[in-house]
Amino acid sequence: MIQGARAAQLRYLAENAHNPPRTVQGWYFYNKTKNYRMMWAGLREGAKTGAKVGSFGLLWGGIEEAVLRIAPGMEPVKELIAGTSSSMLFAAAGRLNLHGSGRIVILGTAMGGAMSLVRKAQEKVGDKIKEARTP
Repeated sequence: MIQGARAAQLRYLAENAHNPPRTVQGWYFYNKTKNYRMMWAGLREGAKTGAKVGSFGLLWGGIEEAVLRIAPGMEPVKELIAGTSSSMLFAAAGRLNLHGSGRIVILGTAMGGAMSLVRKAQEKVGDKIKEARTP
């Protein structure tokens, strides 16, 4: 939201720099209009970014679930597969060049591997807690 609001503010200032207000009432309406445009642009950009991040999260989760249903034996590396696959789809959808695509795929694979390691560590800690609670 903040990026969209700042961009709208700068755009408004650039569009109206040639004719600044001359009265107190003019400055009031100038700032009021600028603030409304900033709020609207911030909400619009925030919604766009939220939709992009949400759809990427749904894609990631969908790939994880598909791996569990298609190949249940691949459950230990489902996050790694989901990270690599979703980053490849993201790079293809974004029409990135080879260098950018490689970086995105490496980052997605690293994040998938990190999530897999965190899940394994969480399971180990959970097992230790269960052992400590049982007499």
